[in-house]
Amino acid sequence: MQPTVSTRTSRIAGGAMVLAALLAGVLAWPELPATMDVHWSATGEANGTAPRPVGVLFVPALAALMLGVFAVLPRIDPLGKNVETFRGYYDGFVLLLVAFLTGVQALLLAANLGVDVPISPLVLVATGAFLGYVGLLLREAEQNWFVGIRTPWTLSSEVVWERTHALAAPLFVLAGVAMAVGGILAWLLDAPEVVTWVVGGVVVVAAFLPMAYSYYVYRSLDGPEDSPA
Repeated sequence: MQPTVSTRTSRIAGGAMVLAALLAGVLAWPELPATMDVHWSATGEANGTAPRPVGVLFVPALAALMLGVFAVLPRIDPLGKNVETFRGYYDGFVLLLVAFLTGVQALLLAANLGVDVPISPLVLVATGAFLGYVGLLLREAEQNWFVGIRTPWTLSSEVVWERTHALAAPLFVLAGVAMAVGGILAWLLDAPEVVTWVVGGVVVVAAFLPMAYSYYVYRSLDGPEDSPA
């Protein structure tokens, strides 16, 4: 069942969020320091800076770029017609990605305006929600060149693609839940560095296990000749 996010809604809402992120930066500009904090460690300590124009404009520009790139990808994908079978999830992914970046912009501006925000826990929770949705997307994704677990083996065989994504989808959902819970625990226990490493390990497993599994399935089928025509 396709979600209700349409291509039109994704592009309009995504564009509105990009403009909102940009406008927020412009309005906050006079109160922002000339050199902004733009990166934080797992413990919430600022450890990276950038000039104010970069700090204000980079995230909205990246979000706008993502909107444009994901609008073009299905058109240049040799298997682009397959994207239409899960287009609602694809457009939902794009919208959620832009929403995530807009949230990052809000946190960045707030922190540089002197607001005490738990950046690391909030980013963990937001990333967890994003990964959970990616799991739903993987469950529906058909073979294509840009979205999903794209290995030489999944792209060579529809059977390998389907079996790999059947494994990857719940793994990503579980990784997303683990990361969101980790973000909450990092805030409650005031131990973000420990929780981040544990959660990071879960995400690494979710990312790499399907890749290894795709090779295993491919070899068990003795190559692409066992794939459906």
